[in-house]
Amino acid sequence: MLAPALDTMIEKYGKVPRDYATDGGYASLANQKYARAKGIINIMFNKIVGSMKNITSSKNMETRLKKWRSGAEAVISNIKRITFRVAPGKDGNTLPLKCYGVPLLTTSG
Repeated sequence: MLAPALDTMIEKYGKVPRDYATDGGYASLANQKYARAKGIINIMFNKIVGSMKNITSSKNMETRLKKWRSGAEAVISNIKRITFRVAPGKDGNTLPLKCYGVPLLTTSG
């Protein structure tokens, strides 16, 4: 999934990003090599698998990318909470009630 996402980003914006920080689910040597081949200088995965290491110009850059990604995750979580309001269902699972203010479920009562 990393290759198509990266290709789309490069195509859409017309340039290769210098830095790339992503979830540990994308951490693989193949993805790392693909990003390097595209010209990305600093590549940081949230979790590292096996003996793989992040490729960054310095420890400071790795720390900055990790903090940037953590901040982005917090923003995404808040957007999801606001966009998809949830309530507990009868079985204890959460059910979405609204999406962008439009009811997704009808409730009787």
